[in-house]
Amino acid sequence: MSNTKKKHHYVPRFLLRQFSENKTHLWAYDKTTGKSHGSPIMDLGSENRFYSIPDKFLTKPGNNEFVEDIYEDIDTRSSKSLFEFLQNIKSAALLSPSGFPKYFIPDHLMHELGWLAVIQTVRTKEFREFSTQTKMLFQKAIFDWFLDSDQIKKISGKSKPELKITIEEGGEALEHSRAAFDEQLLNKLHDHCLNKIWTIGINNTNKPLLISDNPVVMTSHLGKPLAWGAKGTEVALPVSPNHLLIWTCPLALTQEVADNYDRRPFELHSDHIDYYNSLQTLQSTRYIYSARDDFSFCSDLLHDNESAFRDPLRSRAQINIGGDEYTVPRNYKNGI
Repeated sequence: MSNTKKKHHYVPRFLLRQFSENKTHLWAYDKTTGKSHGSPIMDLGSENRFYSIPDKFLTKPGNNEFVEDIYEDIDTRSSKSLFEFLQNIKSAALLSPSGFPKYFIPDHLMHELGWLAVIQTVRTKEFREFSTQTKMLFQKAIFDWFLDSDQIKKISGKSKPELKITIEEGGEALEHSRAAFDEQLLNKLHDHCLNKIWTIGINNTNKPLLISDNPVVMTSHLGKPLAWGAKGTEVALPVSPNHLLIWTCPLALTQEVADNYDRRPFELHSDHIDYYNSLQTLQSTRYIYSARDDFSFCSDLLHDNESAFRDPLRSRAQINIGGDEYTVPRNYKNGI
């Protein structure tokens, strides 16, 4: 197998190229070590055999890389849609007397860019960590409830036994692929995306928009959990150092703002850039990418926030069932 197929990309190369001046290399900042390094795009947003599923889980052993094959096909289509979108914005800017693009996202690009955002959400390492942790917590809670029941105590005559929830070797990739290709889930997320207010952030400042190994970031304007379908959620995806796609729940905006800016560009100011770059930094798994070797903003931000944001093995999920709160320990892959 070639090295090209060996590397599985959870951030597509066509997206990372939009942030590179020479289309081949970027700088990567490791928020765990606080150091940066230059790297070919081929090596970024990727991990060897990330999507590989062991033969023991396959009905037809041998095709362990089929998930990466699917993503390569998806990326071919998505890259064309993103290119069309960015070219449209640039053309609109050239035709505008002020130099600021007057543009309205057409229906077909809404559909395709919506899928780009949804697929990017579910293919990342961050999504895998969150979904794995959440599943383990629910399993732990269910077993605790079952083993604490009076009936079990009567039958066994013993106190609650110790039970550890573990991850089967190779099981993470399998469960990730099941969730990432769940048709019902994907369609639901796409519907949420299409039902939000779409805006296009245009960055003409001297600060570039950053992108990370978890590019689709979220914030809540109503204090709700971060999720595509949660009330008040805003979702953002930088698609170049100068362009940001934003999807906002209508409940978080005034009707006037929604009417004037839906599917249209607006100008990003310096504080906007800092805000969205902070989301990329804090919500990344480990790496932030830029054409410039200047990550002082990221370093200062992480210094001022909890050290947990630096830890790729940090807890991402917690649940509360019947008044009992479950959280994931740092070494959760050894069992909880």
